[in-house]
Amino acid sequence: SSSSSSSSNHAVEYDFERDGVMESVSVGGTFDRLHAGHRLLLAVAMRAVAPGGTLYVGVTSSELLANKSFGEYVESYEVRAASAKAFLAACDPSGTVDVRVGPLDKNPPLAATVSEMRGLVISKETIAGAEALNDMRASAGFDALRFIVVDLVGASPDGDARDKLSSTKLRERDAQRASRERP
Repeated sequence: SSSSSSSSNHAVEYDFERDGVMESVSVGGTFDRLHAGHRLLLAVAMRAVAPGGTLYVGVTSSELLANKSFGEYVESYEVRAASAKAFLAACDPSGTVDVRVGPLDKNPPLAATVSEMRGLVISKETIAGAEALNDMRASAGFDALRFIVVDLVGASPDGDARDKLSSTKLRERDAQRASRERP
């Protein structure tokens, strides 16, 4: 079982059997309408943490979502954080991983500020942001994070993401339904 990993602008394979698990891993996202893509990202993140380790889950705060498409249909921070936490609890029923869920806001994320952080689970569309986090870590004198890159659910094998599963498309669908149901 492997996922792609990127580091220093080149892709390398991350293989759990070869590369093992890490004590401290981070993952972040909006996690609106916790769909299969989110579940894949979170399940891989849980898999990347050693028993007794810590998984830091950043959930985008409402303040950072002010300009999201169909923003009025975004679930509240509380609902999104609880959904992510509940899914992760189901992934680790014996509770061997310390899961810490908190907001991603205007402050630098923990992935950039916690020196002990070792891994970051990301989707293919967030590699540039992950590299920026590693630049922040380098400026602080911290080791670079290992990236575990998860494919986009619904994207074509050639990397075309037009048909990927996305919360924005789900919110757009709900907005269209709501407009049809109005008198």
